[in-house]
Amino acid sequence: MKKLYPLMCSFVLTAGLGLTAGDLHAGKPGSCVPQPEVCTDGIDNDCDKAIDCADSDCAADPACAPSSENCKDGIDNDGDGLIDCADANCTGTPECTSTIPAHLTINSYDGPQTCIACHTDAGAQMLNSVHGSWNGATPNVVNIPDGTGKWGQTNNYCTDPQQADFACLKCHVSLVGPPTNLTANDMDCLQCHNDTYEATFNGTVPQIFTSCVDGSQKTYMYPAKEADGKYHKVPRYDLMPAGTTMIELARTVHRPTNASCLLPCHAKAGGSDGAKRGDLGSDMVNPPLTQDVHLSQAGTAKLTCTSCHATVN
Repeated sequence: MKKLYPLMCSFVLTAGLGLTAGDLHAGKPGSCVPQPEVCTDGIDNDCDKAIDCADSDCAADPACAPSSENCKDGIDNDGDGLIDCADANCTGTPECTSTIPAHLTINSYDGPQTCIACHTDAGAQMLNSVHGSWNGATPNVVNIPDGTGKWGQTNNYCTDPQQADFACLKCHVSLVGPPTNLTANDMDCLQCHNDTYEATFNGTVPQIFTSCVDGSQKTYMYPAKEADGKYHKVPRYDLMPAGTTMIELARTVHRPTNASCLLPCHAKAGGSDGAKRGDLGSDMVNPPLTQDVHLSQAGTAKLTCTSCHATVN
């Protein structure tokens, strides 16, 4: 009780006299003695019944200056009740410019399910495609069941993808690997629909290899499987422009382009231009007319990869 007594006295004193904590702070229990307003202490120092930033004396104080609106963080930074693209301060900014107005209302990103919430069939369609499932028709391979696809089979390029483990996921569009028991929510929409997006696995486990040529040792960082027994991709902000957010990427999605098809996957699937497919390289994103009359934007066709390689149900 002795320890509580001073606290009880303060409560009785302020309640009985109608005083505030600021009155006591001013050192005058019976009246408020005006002092210069301190804009960050939670006290009405100058006795005008306005505290800190609610006091006009604090209008010019940096601590009370309204924050400028950050147009890609999903937060009402300037306190006007409008978030990101709904705020006039964000009109015309790159992260609030889209041909699809509904995308500008995205103020949080919770992975592929953010996309699937509206595009309800897209996740399942991708999951059941060759890109998502790694399974497809194999009518010209006589010694395996038709429809087996790549996974679990040996071929003359990848040898055994199953042994390659996480490496094949550089191209295949799932966020997790290996590609078994996947769901629609595992399909990485942004890999094909935003050229700025970058995601890889985090290398956390050191693996030491000895060269069979000179006996030297090299250490490589491998990703570790998580509790569900799978590898999980994470956004690589260090490979994207500074300040990039997942909200911004989700708002500014687009149809697959030559860049999204070729650069991360088809052109360099073997580690370099032309390694897997001799007729595909990163220069095919926009080749000169003398190289490819179909894809060149200097030509009349101006085709894209998806002009011919269209999806089918």
